[in-house]
Amino acid sequence: MHLPLDIELAIGLQTMSVGSPHNYEQLQAMRKNDSLRSAADVLTNFPDIKHDEYSIPAPAGEIMVSVFRRHTLPQRSTGTLGILYIHPGGMILGNRFLDVATALEWVQAFGAVCVAVEYRLAPEHPGFAPLDDCFAALEWMSQNAQLLFFDSALLMVLGISGGGGLAAGLGLRSLHRNGPQIAVQVLVCPMLDPDNNSTSATQGAPLGLWDSTANSYAWDCVLGTQHQAREISAYLAPCRATKAELIGLPPTFIDVGESEIFRDECVAYASKLWAAGVSTELHVWQGGFHGFDLNVPSAAISMMARNIRTAWVTRWLERKVKTLNFAEFPQAGAELVKTGDELTKPGQGR
Repeated sequence: MHLPLDIELAIGLQTMSVGSPHNYEQLQAMRKNDSLRSAADVLTNFPDIKHDEYSIPAPAGEIMVSVFRRHTLPQRSTGTLGILYIHPGGMILGNRFLDVATALEWVQAFGAVCVAVEYRLAPEHPGFAPLDDCFAALEWMSQNAQLLFFDSALLMVLGISGGGGLAAGLGLRSLHRNGPQIAVQVLVCPMLDPDNNSTSATQGAPLGLWDSTANSYAWDCVLGTQHQAREISAYLAPCRATKAELIGLPPTFIDVGESEIFRDECVAYASKLWAAGVSTELHVWQGGFHGFDLNVPSAAISMMARNIRTAWVTRWLERKVKTLNFAEFPQAGAELVKTGDELTKPGQGR
């Protein structure tokens, strides 16, 4: 039985339309909602933010990314935060607009630039496919920092749930393969461990939320059935990373609910990061279920979680900016950096 919920969250949960897929039929039914989610829906609450789309090269063909930034650009890009946003959905659901408001709050607060990636989903695209697309977006974002008008020394990776696991894997891959330098990673209730046998996993989740059955199904979609008997890359299952593999990762923020199945793997991953010398802040929210701050945003605990997350980013950003030796970037609108062929302009295909 899951731990007791915060009273406001428990009340909010009663009015939520919740569900988690336990098989492919349920997955397909839930995916129908993804096609209805758009930038226009998100921007209703962010009138000062504009949206552009780019088609960018990826290993299996082009993918779409959305770029969110303020209508009015700052005079200089130095000191401007860049956020690569990786959406939730267990790597089997969702699109780049799902819960992107988490990143847009920082576009609004800090004048940041956000790139949201439309990565391929399992089971149609299993294994490294989602991570490959996220890595392609990371490279494109880093190479085009001047056009996007952010400081390449202030590149954040932000992921939620399944996207949080991808963000953690992306940090490892980029570190080990001399990819773009990630300055900071924010992992919100990340999905990190396919074993699915921790105490919090066996305690279960509130009815209708992401539970152990949905989690097992999602990992089977990504890794294939019987994956427990195989060696799995830490890029796909970051909780498998060794101390040596974790050394050198950037400062990390992790938060998770007390009453959700990912609690113990998040605590374990934070402990591994500390052991590897990685500066890490961890919050376990008493009475919080999976994605509580996204689903019941008006609850006091939800507002507190978002405020503390933002305060941590603020502190990190202030410290980081003070250490940078600034040099003026060329003006926005410079020619796109080439990544193979010429990249497309906003809103255009090739």
